Amino acid sequence: NKDDVITSEEDAPISFLKHPIIWIENMISVIVRTGRVNLLLVFFIPAVLMKHYDSNKVLLTIFNFLAIVPLSNLMTTGLDDLTARIGPAYASVLHALSGNFVELFIECYALADKRYAIVRSAILGAILCSITFVSAS
Repeated sequence: NKDDVITSEEDAPISFLKHPIIWIENMISVIVRTGRVNLLLVFFIPAVLMKHYDSNKVLLTIFNFLAIVPLSNLMTTGLDDLTARIGPAYASVLHALSGNFVELFIECYALADKRYAIVRSAILGAILCSITFVSAS
């Protein structure tokens, strides 16, 4: 496509290695412009760091919840952009696989933490929910 060709170095994407501060500023401005929910990304790094320190479990849960919301939004935006490029056949497969991605991610962490009852309950809930919605439609 003629529009995809970069004509000069000024039009080229900013490289992180050449200009890390400008790249970070641009990424922050994109996150802020794309929606207010993305402002909750500030809770992501503290949520990750709080896991490694003996911190309040309630506060850790709140931070993790607030960090998952924008990450899910960014994943949805990325999937929409990707499905626009790959076509409807692959897009439906991609949406089917990623429909419960956040749930799968949480279950993997629960398995790693040897919390098998939580994983069993979550899988059973997902199965019952799927049966209910499929049989209702």
